[in-house]
Amino acid sequence: MGCGMWIYKVEENSAIKQVPYSTFSRFIFDPAYAAFPDNPNETIHLIEISILFENRKAKAIYRVYFPTYKTTKSGSLDQDHANEKVLGIGEAFPGFKTPKPLRCEGGIVDAEAVFAHKRYVDKFMWKPSEVIMNEVQRKFARRSSLNIPWHKWPGVEDLKIKR
Repeated sequence: MGCGMWIYKVEENSAIKQVPYSTFSRFIFDPAYAAFPDNPNETIHLIEISILFENRKAKAIYRVYFPTYKTTKSGSLDQDHANEKVLGIGEAFPGFKTPKPLRCEGGIVDAEAVFAHKRYVDKFMWKPSEVIMNEVQRKFARRSSLNIPWHKWPGVEDLKIKR
């Protein structure tokens, strides 16, 4: 058993292109690595699918995430954007979905954390269309043999994508 991640990049024409994990990892951790030279000074949209593997086969989907990243003129990760994103995660972390709503003393919901989370989602994430999700599901099912409807994937139900 193990965990892994499949990453897809959404092209301008709504086509879905798989990004090797090694490319994604270098993009995130190596400031000089130009992973997306065809997208200079742009905001790119990715779909990150966290997966449970057993005997090298996908057995379950843990979470689907829809982040945006800004690139530099060379196609590497914009470090100012990355730093801002990290700070945003720190501020928004208490507001991320937990089994029970986050509450302060006296049963009051922590509104600061909830609004910090909303700001983070609005600034650093995107909402895919039904067309894009159908294409991702098709590619995912072909690669994994899991045929789970995309609207049941963890992380998608919060988006309220119209079907």
